[in-house]
Amino acid sequence: MKRTLRSTGLIGGATVISLLVGLGRMKVIALLTGPAGVGLFGLLNVLWSTGSALAGLNLGVSGVRQISEHDTDTEARSLAESAVWYFALVAAVVGGVGLWGFERFYTDGAGASPTVPWIALAVAVAVINAAQLVFLQVYSRIGDIARIRIYGSVLGAIAGVIAVAATGTPGLYMAVLAMPLASLLVTVPYFRRVPRMPWRRFDKAVLGEWRALLMLGIGVSVAAWIGNFGQLWVRWIITERGNLQAAGFFQAAYTLTNVNLSIVLAAMSVEYFPKLSSSADNSSGLTDILNEQYRLALILSAPILISAVAAAPWIMPLLYSKDFSNAVPLFQWQVAADSLKILSWALGYILIVTRSVLGFIAAELAFDVFLVGVPWIFFATMGLNSIAVGYAAGLISSVAVSVILSMRRGVRLSWENWAVTLVVCASAVGICLVSIESHIAGLMVGMLVATVFGVRGLKAIGAADAAIGERLRRIIGKFKGAVRL
Repeated sequence: MKRTLRSTGLIGGATVISLLVGLGRMKVIALLTGPAGVGLFGLLNVLWSTGSALAGLNLGVSGVRQISEHDTDTEARSLAESAVWYFALVAAVVGGVGLWGFERFYTDGAGASPTVPWIALAVAVAVINAAQLVFLQVYSRIGDIARIRIYGSVLGAIAGVIAVAATGTPGLYMAVLAMPLASLLVTVPYFRRVPRMPWRRFDKAVLGEWRALLMLGIGVSVAAWIGNFGQLWVRWIITERGNLQAAGFFQAAYTLTNVNLSIVLAAMSVEYFPKLSSSADNSSGLTDILNEQYRLALILSAPILISAVAAAPWIMPLLYSKDFSNAVPLFQWQVAADSLKILSWALGYILIVTRSVLGFIAAELAFDVFLVGVPWIFFATMGLNSIAVGYAAGLISSVAVSVILSMRRGVRLSWENWAVTLVVCASAVGICLVSIESHIAGLMVGMLVATVFGVRGLKAIGAADAAIGERLRRIIGKFKGAVRL
């Protein structure tokens, strides 16, 4: 537990810093180039991120799974590590060359087609760097990964801003390349310290490893494409049957909903996934890791979820404007359902490490069927509330599919974790109902409940780790002393 908390804190903190650096970079670019420049930069980022995902086929997932599986077999691990590198090199070349031909066509509409294939180079660099990060994650170099996120984001932002300031619009292309290139350069010295197996020559055995990489990578990619398609379809429904203003409300609510848990879940996955992969063939070990990690995720996330629901009427106008008040109920109900999103996240990794590719796709499809289907049928009568119902129903459906498939592989969530999940869900729903009647009452009740969850969570963490428990007791003792004074 102590190691997991440390990892979560390091990666979570690094993620927050990199997000703030990204916001600062965007602010400077907006001042230098105006709305048109921001629009072009966003378009180029979509091209880069999509191209990287297509070229690498989620190498960050399949590579970690493939190498971690051979935790004790030196020969098999050497083969897996070599296969990951061969795959990354080929994917970088093929992806970069393939995107080079598409890049000019894609950017011609913006009236600023470059003479240098900056985005194609960015894709190739991103794929190579993904391979480096696979090894750091496999060997649990959590601190190094956190440093890379911070240093890479700062260096990339500085280089990008300088390029835009010096050259104007052409610098936007360089700014996109600066992000993965800075990360690659920062990662190299840390990667060189990682112990690696002897290099294997390219042969039929490597091709066999590629098959496993491709099967898992394609499966995860298909699930991601289904999710992206579902998001596009929902936005089309809202725009077609409502208006652009309603689509803006949905975008605001959905963005905040994703950010709400992304830091905790992204931080925990860095350690959670390799641990699961090393016990892929041991259902008892997977069950223990699942229950420990999910319990910690719920402990850390419950106060955040409850606080977000309670403070939503003030969060939305603060981060957007008072014109977005109609998005508050949608945001509240989606956050209330997000305790199930944590469970879906935890079980999703179980399906990945057990190579249940079709099951992983089925869980994503189950979510999107309801996310799209409910507003498709009821948007005319329910409006944005149909999105909230579809979101909650989709999560319930996705969790049900994941639970059934996990149980078939001998992996089960403990009854204690089920009980805590239901309590968190019920509390969030109750605060939503109170907030509908009175925002102030909802805030007061919500903060009280969030405090209770936070205190009980700290006690649970302290009970699980004696050193952490002693530190918490000292902090509480100092706090009590300050209150007496």
